[in-house]
Amino acid sequence: MNRSQFDAAIAPLLELAYPQAHETARRQLLKLTDRYVARLSGAATTCAPSHGTAVLITYGDAIRSEGEAPLATLRRVLNSQVGDAITDVHILPMFPYTSDDGFAVVDYRKISPDLGDWADVTALRGDYRLMFDFVANHVSSSCPWFTNWLAGDSRYDEYFVEFDPAFDVSGVTRPRTSPLFHTYPRTDGTRSGSGQRSATTRSISTWPGSPPWWR
Repeated sequence: MNRSQFDAAIAPLLELAYPQAHETARRQLLKLTDRYVARLSGAATTCAPSHGTAVLITYGDAIRSEGEAPLATLRRVLNSQVGDAITDVHILPMFPYTSDDGFAVVDYRKISPDLGDWADVTALRGDYRLMFDFVANHVSSSCPWFTNWLAGDSRYDEYFVEFDPAFDVSGVTRPRTSPLFHTYPRTDGTRSGSGQRSATTRSISTWPGSPPWWR
């Protein structure tokens, strides 16, 4: 797929998703594509899924062995017991986190030390095609994106959705015991809105703002 084909493919989807900002979204995505096309030109390509694709979806610590990193244990067991019965391994959130079974991510650039490290991931990549749960719409309240946003860092403007008091939440069904929204004090001691800044840390606004890896 070349740039023109990519542009034609994303245009109607962006218009559907962002009716008021689809042109801004389109320009940002094309800019991102131009930035990374050269960097990724030498990257290995993989075949599209087919009838021969068999995917294992697992947490990185589903198999444990004393004294061994869980990701290393996973690779060892797959090699010795599973072999080529599967082609792909989908690892559920593997980043440092604070709650929500790995989905409240603190740092997307690191592997949780409870699982292993990037060397373990690279080793597994030598045996199977890999897929990761990136969960870009979930972060921990301890994530630097969020703490920097609370501190007023303009680079993170509009990364998070602030609660609108006019929004009717009575129809929201959420299988959680915790509140849908939380209130957080600003780290600089100032006040915003009704006294504190509120946000859902499970929703990141990508337009018109953009995630930091886009910059």
